[in-house]
Amino acid sequence: VILDVALPDMTGFEVCRRIKQDPVTTHVLILHVSAIHHEVADRVMGLEMGADGFMVEPIEPVELLAQTKALLRLADREAENRRLIDQLSNADRRFDAAGKDAQAAQSLSDEKYRLLFDSIDEGFCVIDMIYDDRQRPCDYRFVETNPAFSIHTGLTDALGKTIRELAPDHEQHWFD
Repeated sequence: VILDVALPDMTGFEVCRRIKQDPVTTHVLILHVSAIHHEVADRVMGLEMGADGFMVEPIEPVELLAQTKALLRLADREAENRRLIDQLSNADRRFDAAGKDAQAAQSLSDEKYRLLFDSIDEGFCVIDMIYDDRQRPCDYRFVETNPAFSIHTGLTDALGKTIRELAPDHEQHWFD
């Protein structure tokens, strides 16, 4: 928009401010022109109120054309930026939705695993091996046990404990 600063009902500064405040029109580029408001303070105020350029009349046609072309290039870049931001926003929403779907699938998988693990008739455990300074197995910690594990082994409350805590005399050949 090429906008004269000196308008009959309100200043071009105010028109510019209103255009830039409205989210629908905030991206519209404005070039202020004025023969009356030509002081540095006027140009600064116009730019601070949202104008994208300010020219003082009299204006040479070639300069107006060059300034307009520059603003059109800027408008094209801003439109491309808005398009890219929209693409990123859409991708972000799709990514969030996919993450939620993956979490739901993982939750369901975890529930099925837990149901199967807890319903096995045989005692079952998952352990984490503990190694000595020479990297030889010397103990293990119970990471997971099913209900049948306690029944078959007689070890209760094994979760998080080591076999050496539960059975200090456990024979070394079970580690080798």
